Amino acid sequence: MDEFSRITFAGYERILFLGYDYSWRPDGNYYAWTDPKPKRFYMNHRLLRDVNGDLVYSSENLIFSARWLNQYIQSFNMDAVNCGKRGLLECPQGDLSEQLSSINPAQIKKVRIALDVVSHTQAAAQAAMENFKLARGGLYHGSR
Repeated sequence: MDEFSRITFAGYERILFLGYDYSWRPDGNYYAWTDPKPKRFYMNHRLLRDVNGDLVYSSENLIFSARWLNQYIQSFNMDAVNCGKRGLLECPQGDLSEQLSSINPAQIKKVRIALDVVSHTQAAAQAAMENFKLARGGLYHGSR
């Protein structure tokens, strides 16, 4: 797979995940800052180990979402980093500050302009193909 094919999610080359735990620790909150008591108890369908081997609770729908995202990341060979460093997301772990400090701000405008050119070129090619199909469709004066 070439570099251009790997670019997904609106042109991003690297995806930084933070808060994609898809689980909660027995001593932690169900949500980041809140802990709705009824929900945390009736939604813990499974007790399992996260990427660090820690015991966590999860629900069937969270496990489904985590598996789907893991498969998507693997299928498209995405450069994804789990900056939360826990949970059920099985991509490489990394420090958010280090990931953000590796970005070259001077390139941001150049990348946005280049992406804009690519987007406009793709749209023009698609419009040209539709025009070609219309012209080809009338080639036989509707005899098909």
